[in-house]
Amino acid sequence: MKMGRTVALGVALIGMVAGAITAQAEDLIYQTDFDALDIGPIQHHPGVPEQDYWYYISQDPDSGSIGEIQDAVANTGRAFHEHAGHDYGSWAQIEDSRDITPAVDINRLLLITLQVDFYAHTSDPNTDDFYTAQFRVWGGPHPGYEIVAFGVASGNGTLKKDRKLDLDFAAFNGSNNNYVFTPSNGRTLEWDAWHTVTVVIDQYNDRYVSVTVDGVTEDVSQHPLPRNELGGVWKRGQLIDLINSRIICNGQSDDDIYWDNLSVTAKCILRADLTGDCAVDLADFAIMAAEWLMGT
Repeated sequence: MKMGRTVALGVALIGMVAGAITAQAEDLIYQTDFDALDIGPIQHHPGVPEQDYWYYISQDPDSGSIGEIQDAVANTGRAFHEHAGHDYGSWAQIEDSRDITPAVDINRLLLITLQVDFYAHTSDPNTDDFYTAQFRVWGGPHPGYEIVAFGVASGNGTLKKDRKLDLDFAAFNGSNNNYVFTPSNGRTLEWDAWHTVTVVIDQYNDRYVSVTVDGVTEDVSQHPLPRNELGGVWKRGQLIDLINSRIICNGQSDDDIYWDNLSVTAKCILRADLTGDCAVDLADFAIMAAEWLMGT
C-alpha cells in the first residue's frame, strides 16, 4: 500500500511538473514616467533624490548641450530630454545614467523587457549629417556589458527628411564583433512624433525575442544578443546595474531626443517554477506534494 501510494505520488508530481504553466508576474527592475521628477538640468553623480538619482556623464552647458527633466515636450506630464548643440563639437556626447542598486542578477530572470517612448527632433532635416541617439541597459561584471539597447539613427549620407528615423540593434556575429540590424517595423519612423518601443530578449537562450514599435510586433529571434570584448574574449553581461541614454553631436545641426514612460522588467519562464524564484527545486515539489495530499 505504501509503495503504491509512493508511486502514485511520484506519478502525480511528474504530471504536475510536466503540465504546470507558470504565470509569474514580471519583476520590476526600474520604472518611471518622469512626472514626479523635478524640472531642471540633470546633476552630477550621484544625482539628487528630486530627480530619482539620474546623473550626467558628459555635458556642455555653454552650448546648451545637457540632459534635463522638462515638460515642454512629453508624452503627458514630464519627460527626459537630451540636447546636442551643433557647436559642442562633432562626436561629442551628451550622456546621462541612473544606477540600479542593488544590481540585478539576470541569470535567473530569463526574459528581459525594455519599453520606452521616444521623440526625436533635428533643427535641419535638409542636411545629411548623422543623427544618433541611444537608450541602453547595461550591467556587470566590471567593466560592464550591454544587456539590451537600441539606437535611433538618421542622416549619415541621406537627407534626414528622406531617411527619417531607423532603429538600430546590435547582435553578435559569432566570432569577433557585433553587427547591426533594423527590423522592418523600425524603419522610416517620423520625426517630431512619439514612438513606443518594446524590446524583449531571452537571456538564457542568448537570443532576441521580439521588437514592438507603435503596436506592431516583429519576431527577431534569429538574432543573437550582443557581446562586448574584454581581453580578446567576447562576453555577455550577467547583471543589470545601469540605465543609460545619450545623443551624439554631429557638429552641424542641433539635435534632440526625448524619453518617456520607461520600464525595465524581467520574468522567469520555467513552467514548473511555482514559487516564482526562477528555479525548480524542492520548494516547488513541496507545493505540489501539499496540493496533491489536499486532493486525496
